[in-house]
Amino acid sequence: MRCRICGSPRLRLVKQGAGQGELRSDDFAITDARYGQTLPIYACDACGFLQCPDVEGLLRYYEGLQDPDYEKGRPQRTLQARMLLGRMLSIAGDSGQGKTLLDVGAGSGILVQAAREMGFDALGVEPSRWLQGIAASAEIPVICGTIDDLPGDALFDAIMAVDVVEHVDDPMGLLRACVSRLRPGGLLAVVTPDRGSVVARLMGWRWWHYRIAHVNYFNRVTLDMALRGAGLTPIQYTRPGWRFPLDYLLQRLGAYIPPRFIPVPGFARRITVPLNLLDSLMAVAMRRES
Repeated sequence: MRCRICGSPRLRLVKQGAGQGELRSDDFAITDARYGQTLPIYACDACGFLQCPDVEGLLRYYEGLQDPDYEKGRPQRTLQARMLLGRMLSIAGDSGQGKTLLDVGAGSGILVQAAREMGFDALGVEPSRWLQGIAASAEIPVICGTIDDLPGDALFDAIMAVDVVEHVDDPMGLLRACVSRLRPGGLLAVVTPDRGSVVARLMGWRWWHYRIAHVNYFNRVTLDMALRGAGLTPIQYTRPGWRFPLDYLLQRLGAYIPPRFIPVPGFARRITVPLNLLDSLMAVAMRRES
């Protein structure tokens, strides 16, 4: 085993976890609330990166993934998508009009739809047949597959990879594939949980981003190292907030507080709660010309 970021063989087990033989596609649900349950996590003694190298064939779990609860938060996820796109545009100093955009791990096409409404010529790729089917039924252009399934000549002005890089068994390969799809001067926006955040350190292994679906755990240093190693120049790091239905948040509190103490009124689904615990990183980086 070698570190997925720096290539060092100096990996040591820091957290026991579930074995691969126990896994199903359900374990990789976007809305999975079994916080603290992970695959075995190893730390790289050279760069500090945390990773789960014992799992193989991750893609097949995502191809069979179904997550009905994900769609219940579509209005809130649309607000998040617009916010993330707006941040990228503010850095680019441009509008989305006429620009091409690729969303990697597009789910049911929420960000693609938001981008098209903002003037982008946007396309998504998504391995889950179920999620891609939802996008297709709404006539949102999302291809079933990965970035490697795009036509060889497909290039983009901007690429979004929102909460994706922590899910793949080859994060450097994914970042390099994104770089190969960027036009000169193109921007890549990567959003991922930050294990170095104050909240993550306070929560320890009970932090909500320690989940089976997450097999890479970045902090600012290792994310910067990965981006630069893939041929990118980071321009700006920010900490994006999120939008959730109130009932979603109350239900997730059940991972820490006995559910009988958390009433979930019927109207809670109609209430949107903005939340920023400063435990995610958004990096916007530019393709570096050789």
